[in-house]
Amino acid sequence: TGLYAIIAVPAAMGLSLATALLVHPLARWWKSFIRVSLFLPLISSAVALAIIWQALLVPGQAGPLNWFIGHLGLAPQNWLGHPDWVIPAIAAFQVWSGYGFWVIVLLAGLDAIPPQLYEAASVDGAGRWQQFVRITLPMLRPTLLFLSVMGVIWNLQLFDAVFMLTRGGPANASVSVVYYIYRGAFHFDQLGHSATMSVLLFPLIMGLTLVQMRYGRRDEGVS
Repeated sequence: TGLYAIIAVPAAMGLSLATALLVHPLARWWKSFIRVSLFLPLISSAVALAIIWQALLVPGQAGPLNWFIGHLGLAPQNWLGHPDWVIPAIAAFQVWSGYGFWVIVLLAGLDAIPPQLYEAASVDGAGRWQQFVRITLPMLRPTLLFLSVMGVIWNLQLFDAVFMLTRGGPANASVSVVYYIYRGAFHFDQLGHSATMSVLLFPLIMGLTLVQMRYGRRDEGVS
């Protein structure tokens, strides 16, 4: 479960930030169109999304992804059936399915930055990289903190992607904590054990959230 979060949260953060920076200067109607397009996976059925990804990740040369990487000279992979690839494959599914939400939130954060700051920086001779480091990132810090906290919470509660794509396989390589709780309760009748794990998961998530918030707001003097 920690590996899911370690892969998915930074990947979603970097990809969505890059997309938001590219989309933000565009015309208003283009931004609206891209917002709607990126948000579609969030309002779609998780089952339908999982079926699409199962079709994309079919092992062998018949799979679209394997066909694509074959043209790059890479060997086909069994993405959902190999212990080394299954967690990155599910993490990629998580990033793609929630990517639109991250971009929309970051676009809202970029819209809230006063343009006068960039104008003043340009007058002072600051380049685009300096403006990004000195203005954009500090002003986006509350937004990035919110997204990182929510991303960790979501990935620590990961269940639906594992349930629909792999059912914990191969050889339990993709079992998440919540799927383990579900399987113990409803497959093996270990209700007490699963209930205990559910209770312990709450302070774990709460503790990580508090650590993230304290670290992310340390320069604001908030204890």
